[in-house]
Amino acid sequence: MRLICSTSLDDADEKAIRSAYCDPTEVDKAMLADIRVALRDPTSLPVVELLATIVRTGQLDIRVAYKANERGIFHTKVGIFKDLNGDAISFEGSPNETFMAWSHNEERFKTFKSWLPGGNEQVEDDQSYFNELWEGERPSIFVRPLSDIARAELERYASHDPQAAIEKVRTLSSSIQVTHRVPKQLQDHQLDVLKAWRVSKSGIIDHITGGGKTITALACIREWFASYPEGSVLIIVPSILLQEQWRKEIRIELESLNPRILQVGGTSSQDWKEHLRDFLRKSDSHRRPRIVIATMDTSAKEVFLNRASIGNTNLMIVDEVHRIGSLSRRKILDLEPGGKLGLSATPQRFMDPEGTDAIFKFFGSVLEPSFSIADAQRTIPPRLVNYTYHFGTIVLEPDEVEEYRRLTNKIVMLHNQERDGSYDDVDQSLRHALIARARIIKNASAKVDYGVSYLQSRFKKDDRWLVYCDNTSQVDQISEGLTERGLPVTRYLASMESSKPETLERFEHLGGVLLSIRCLDEGIDIPSISHALILASSLNPREYLQRRGRVLRCSPGKVKAEIHDTLVGIKGSGGKVCVFDNEIERARSFASDAQNERYALWRIDELVAEMNTKWINIESEEMMK
Repeated sequence: MRLICSTSLDDADEKAIRSAYCDPTEVDKAMLADIRVALRDPTSLPVVELLATIVRTGQLDIRVAYKANERGIFHTKVGIFKDLNGDAISFEGSPNETFMAWSHNEERFKTFKSWLPGGNEQVEDDQSYFNELWEGERPSIFVRPLSDIARAELERYASHDPQAAIEKVRTLSSSIQVTHRVPKQLQDHQLDVLKAWRVSKSGIIDHITGGGKTITALACIREWFASYPEGSVLIIVPSILLQEQWRKEIRIELESLNPRILQVGGTSSQDWKEHLRDFLRKSDSHRRPRIVIATMDTSAKEVFLNRASIGNTNLMIVDEVHRIGSLSRRKILDLEPGGKLGLSATPQRFMDPEGTDAIFKFFGSVLEPSFSIADAQRTIPPRLVNYTYHFGTIVLEPDEVEEYRRLTNKIVMLHNQERDGSYDDVDQSLRHALIARARIIKNASAKVDYGVSYLQSRFKKDDRWLVYCDNTSQVDQISEGLTERGLPVTRYLASMESSKPETLERFEHLGGVLLSIRCLDEGIDIPSISHALILASSLNPREYLQRRGRVLRCSPGKVKAEIHDTLVGIKGSGGKVCVFDNEIERARSFASDAQNERYALWRIDELVAEMNTKWINIESEEMMK
C-alpha cells in the first residue's frame, strides 16, 4: 500500500508549514505530534502497533503532502484498489463520519469500477493523479517520504508478530461501539455549580482533582457562546502542558462549535501578537467562536496586556487560579471581562492573605457545592480510585538538628519583634527563616538512602511510581542509586531539555519510577500512576492535596493506588523518633479517606504515644530541647 497523507493542523501549524518552503522539519514536528497524540489514548495503542508493524515490514509506504507558502492544506481524498486480475476500483470524496460532518457538512463520495463502461477512464485518471502526487510532480504540492525521525518514533511500537498485531486490532474493533462524539455528561455537582455560575457569570470552582473542573468550565464556555456569539473566551493557565491539555479538551468537547484557537506563550510562535486583538475584540460578523489559551507568565507581560481587548463579551477563565495571586501576576486582574471563572482545588494562597484577597475580589466567592476526595470516590462511575496510605520515618542528622535549632531561635526572636514592633522588615525576614527551616526537613540527607531502599524492596514490574523530590541534587542521587540497582528511572524536571510531553508519554507506556520536583502538582494528568512516594512535602495543604489527587486518577485496569509517605523527626530519648507536628498533620490528612484509614490512624496515634511527649510544635522555642 502507498499512502499520501496530510497532518492534523491548527492555525499555528498551518502558518509554520506555509513558511516551511526551505525548512520541512516543521512537517516532521507535526507528524511526530500526530503519532504522540495517538499514543496518549490507551485504546489506540493496538492500532498504532499494527500501523508501525506494516510500515517496518515494508507493506505500507507513507509520504506526507503539504502546501507551502499558500493558504489551505492538502485535503484531497482519492484512492485506488487493485486485485490480482488487474481490475481496479477508485474513489473520490470523503466518507466523513465525524460529528461535524453529520450535523453541519455536506459530504459526497463516488466510486468507479474499471470493468464497467466508462469506469476505466476515470480509474486511469485517478491513478495518474496519484502517481503525479507520489512523484512530487503536482504544482504547489510538496510530497516527501516519512522522515527518519518520525519513522523511528513509529517503529518503536512495531510488533515482531504481525499476525498478533492484527488480532489485537480485531479484538479492539469488535469491542468498540461506534458512536458520534458528544459532550461529556455533567454530574449533579457539576450541574449545580453551572447553575450557580449562571447567576452572576462569576465565581470559583474549588472541586478536588478529578472533580471535573475543566469539563464544567467547558460547559460554561458553551453557554457563553450561546449568549454572546459575537464574543470570545480567554483561558489563562500556569504551564505549557496545561495549555496543551486545554487545547485537546476543547477540540473534543467543543467539536460542534468548531472554534478557532490561538495559543499564547510557552512554545507557541510569536504570531499571537498579530492576532490577539482580533481574537478578543467583539465581532460584528458570524465567525467561528474564538478561544485564546495563554500562559500566566506571558499574560502578565505588558506586550500581552496592551493587546488584550477585554470587554463585556469576553469570558476569562483562569486554571489553578491561586497562582494568579502572586505579586508579579496580579496585574492580569486589572482586566475587566464580562464573565469570570477561576479553577483550583485550593484557591487560597498559602501565607499570602493579600494575594488571596485579590483573587476573591476579582472572581467572587466559591461556587457551591464543594466536591471532596470522598465524593469523587463515591460517584458512579468513580472519578478517583480508592487508595491505601503507608508511611515510614527518618531522623535529621546532628548537624541538621543544630541548624534547625538555630533557625527556630531566630524565628522566636522575630515573632517577639513583630509583637513589640521593634523591627520594620520582620514579615519578610520571618518568611525567609520559616522557608529555610522547612527546607531542612525537605532536604533531610537520610531521605536519599531511605527512598532508594524503599523503592528497591517494593517496586514490581509494570508498576508506575511517582516520587516527589525537593531539588535536582536529591533527584540525581536517587536516580543514581536506583539505576545501580537496575530499576527503570525517568526524570521529569522543569529545567529538562527533552520534551516534557514525550517524557510523560514514554513513562505512561513503559512504566517505571518517575522522579519529579513539584512539576506534576497541578493539572497534569498521568492516570496510570499506581504508586506515589513522597520524599519532599511542605507546610502548604494545597501541595499534598494536589499530590494525592494526581495519584488517584482513574485509568483502564486501575482499581486502586498506594501512597507512601516519609515523616521526618529527631531522635529522642531511648532512641525513639519524635516526628514534627506538621508531618503528623499531613499524615492524618492522607490517612483520611484511605481504605486503610482506621489502621493508618492507629499507627499515627501509636507513633505520637511512643514519643512520650506532645507533638513537636514547629513554632515553639522549646521544641528542640
